[in-house]
Amino acid sequence: MNIDNKSGVIAKHLYILEENSVFSDDSYVDRRDDEGYNAYIQRALEEIVLNFSDNKYAKELFHRLGIDGIFKIQKDKYSSTTVEVLYNDEFIPYRLDLKSISPMGFSIGANTSSSRQLTLAILAIVVGDTEALKYYQELSYPIIEEINSTRKLQISYLYIYKMYLELKREKMKNMVKYVCSELNITQKALSEKIGVSEGTVNRWSAKPDEIPLQTQKTLKILLENSQLQDNQKKLLKAISLIEEVKNTQNSRN
Repeated sequence: MNIDNKSGVIAKHLYILEENSVFSDDSYVDRRDDEGYNAYIQRALEEIVLNFSDNKYAKELFHRLGIDGIFKIQKDKYSSTTVEVLYNDEFIPYRLDLKSISPMGFSIGANTSSSRQLTLAILAIVVGDTEALKYYQELSYPIIEEINSTRKLQISYLYIYKMYLELKREKMKNMVKYVCSELNITQKALSEKIGVSEGTVNRWSAKPDEIPLQTQKTLKILLENSQLQDNQKKLLKAISLIEEVKNTQNSRN
């Protein structure tokens, strides 16, 4: 979620929530560290979503951020499972450009390629393309199950965002699974990257407490390098776009 231009809104509501004694010492620590202000604000928002969604001040915050919408499922009259999805009264795209799982579109059938396509498209709106690709397979079943459990065939933005945060935090407790998920690689590929046997990585995955400290540092470095590469790609793309604009303007002059 891009919060660069919304950090002030989150900070304001965070202050309101703290003033109304919503936060306790056990649930949240107000600490701005070296990761930067936006990272601090992002963590604050996650805590609010996970722990205080029913609070009236939190609900106002979600409304101000535009993350309180509903994904509405509209059934095809000619099929019992084929559907279209509306968000903010507009049909959402299939996102075959992101990953073509089911060229035929969406359905709410359990464990089908078209239901995974639906999950991917919804997640892309909620958490962005990159995170959607990482988590759509694991979140497909709970999202489809929630949709089918409601008479109105709908699911809220916040419900999906909360599921995503819970899954991500659970994975972060297990460094092996988290790194594999973030880098989109298998445990076998990870074993090759860090120079240990696949069996060793599998054991660490089952028993994360046994991961040596030096290996934990190596895994963190892998993540940091991946993030640096992503940032570099974004920077190069931005530079390319700037040059393209300049060339267009020069050609007009």
